[in-house]
Formats: sequence, structure tokens, C-alpha cells
Amino acid sequence: MSIRAEVHDDNHIFEVEFDATPYFAQASLEEIVELAQTDWAYDYPADAVALFFEDGPHKIDEIEDLMEYTRRTQGRRGAIGFGCSVTSEDVYAWLEAEHPDWVEAVKKAER
Repeated sequence: MSIRAEVHDDNHIFEVEFDATPYFAQASLEEIVELAQTDWAYDYPADAVALFFEDGPHKIDEIEDLMEYTRRTQGRRGAIGFGCSVTSEDVYAWLEAEHPDWVEAVKKAER
């Protein structure tokens, strides 16, 4: 079972689809609730999902490249950011299998 996610820079030069399951395997209930509160996308909790894959044992080279690209523009006029989105249906399927006791709290947190 995988949790589909996508991250892209503001200009869509880099667009990376990836399996976010390793992030959720180590995430706390509070982190997942915060992500649900943002409608699963384009806010700091979603950014944390993408940043998890920038380095470490679950590193995805394309995400590392995207982050490096956006960081090169920081501090300049027209700085480029990034946005990440996670497929909520996949998260709920994973939660049902891995943490069924968390499902209700996550559903209550959604916008």
C-alpha cells in the first residue's frame, strides 16, 4: 500500500510524484492531524512531507534537486517556493491498516 504525493516548485520546472508512505510510517498522530487541517496540501505540514525525502535513508534525488533549486533563489526578488500535496484517500486506507484508532481524530481535523 502506498500513499501518493506530489511536490513541485512554483514554476513547475520540477514536478515529482512519489510514495510518501515512509513519512507516514514515522509520523505522529499530531503531525497527521496538522496535515489534515491544511486539506492535505500547500502548507507547512505538507512541506514537511516533501522535506522528509530530501536526505536521509528515504532520500529521493529529484526532491533534493527541487529543494536545491528553490533555495538558490531565496533572498532574491522573485524567490521560488514549492508546494506538496498528499492523496488523502491513500492516507485513510493506510491509517485503516496501520492505525485504525487514529482515523476518527484525523477525520475530525479535516477542513
